[in-house]
Amino acid sequence: MSTQATEAPDFSKNYPSAGKVIGPAWRSMWEKLSDGEWHEALALAVAGSHAGGCKASTARTLLYAAAQHGHLVSESRFDETSRRWRTWYRRNA
Repeated sequence: MSTQATEAPDFSKNYPSAGKVIGPAWRSMWEKLSDGEWHEALALAVAGSHAGGCKASTARTLLYAAAQHGHLVSESRFDETSRRWRTWYRRNA
């Protein structure tokens, strides 16, 4: 899968792109990931939730599903400031 792909990939037939709420959320997050850099999951989920009008937790679930289907790769990093583990995503090259 290329980081240059312009359309957000579906995980199965028309999912998630056909959704009236999750479709825009997924496309927004996919676009933010187009630079090939790592992005923190919460920031992506908030952007997706704004674009789709859904909860950030719903958008974050899409990120997890995309990683499970091989469209994204994830990495856990410990945030010293918040003293918590955070998940970061980037497109699968």
